[in-house]
Order: sequence, then C-alpha cells, then structure tokens
Amino acid sequence: MIVAIAFSKISVPWLLIPIIIYSAIESYGAYFIQSGFHFKSLCKAKTNEKNIVITFDDGPSANAKEVLEKLKRANVKATFFLIGKNILNDKEVVKQIHDEGHLIGNHSFTHSGWFDLFSANRIKSELIQTEMLIQETTGITTKLFRPPFGVTNPNLRKALTKLNLISIGWNVRSFDTSIKDEKKN
Repeated sequence: MIVAIAFSKISVPWLLIPIIIYSAIESYGAYFIQSGFHFKSLCKAKTNEKNIVITFDDGPSANAKEVLEKLKRANVKATFFLIGKNILNDKEVVKQIHDEGHLIGNHSFTHSGWFDLFSANRIKSELIQTEMLIQETTGITTKLFRPPFGVTNPNLRKALTKLNLISIGWNVRSFDTSIKDEKKN
C-alpha cells in the first residue's frame, strides 16, 4: 500500500525514466557483443604481434569456392561460421573448408531474424542440429559459436553454457549485411 501511495504521487514522466534507462542499458548489452554484458565473447586477442583473424559468417555461401581459392593462393586460413540449413545444401564445400585447414564454427541452424527471441531450449536445439551436421560432414566437433547478428541475451547464455560453446565476436564489424548497394559491398 505504501508503494501504491508513493507511485500515485509520482508523475508519469518520472516513472518512465527508469524504464527508459533500463531499456537503453539492456539494448546496448544485447546488441554490442564486445560489451560482454550477458556473457563474454572472444572479440580480440592480447598479443604484441600484428595479426588479424579472418572470419566468414552465414556459410556455406554461393561464392564459398571462390573465397576458398583466394585464401589458398594467399596461404591464409580463416574461420567459417556455418548455418545448418546451408550445410544441407552444400556438404562438399563444408568438407573442402575443413580439408583445407580452416576452422569451422556454429552459426545456428536457421539464422532466423527472431533467433534472439527464442527460448534457451530452442536455441540449444538449433545449435545441436547444426553441430550434428558439422560432425556428420567433417568428423570434427566444434566449440566455436557466433551469435546471429551478434545479439546476446540470457537465453543464449543458458544454451551456450549447457553446450559448453565459446562465443566468438569481433572488434571490427563490416556491416556487410546491412548494405544493400552492391557497389558499396
């Protein structure tokens, strides 16, 4: 009753301020993977050497063979974060990625735009489904996972903890999926 009386004397704008602040903090934490707000993601290495790590998401894609050829010519290794449904469409390229010594990581089964709203169990199911395809195709078990869109949340933390997966982020984001003009890509 004391709380009700206290709230009745506070104007609506003052009630909205904590909600807005909480929402801003939560949004920042969810959408900036480097923040480590919900859980830690590896986004950079501490080293005195000048190195870069090249990663590719959403594969295997239509241009994967061309990318693999260019990496081979340059004698460069990369990490490919693969989507389960895409693995189903091109298992030979997945084998080639592995056979050429590149690392493979899990990037969900569907890469749904709603992925960050899924329950922990649904996320876990997608990750297991993709992991099984990676194992079936390459014979390896991966512990690497990159969240679709780089969004993190408590449900994803629960799923990653249960599956003992390591979240991999980035420290330079390309925004290549948000650029719709082919000339700028």
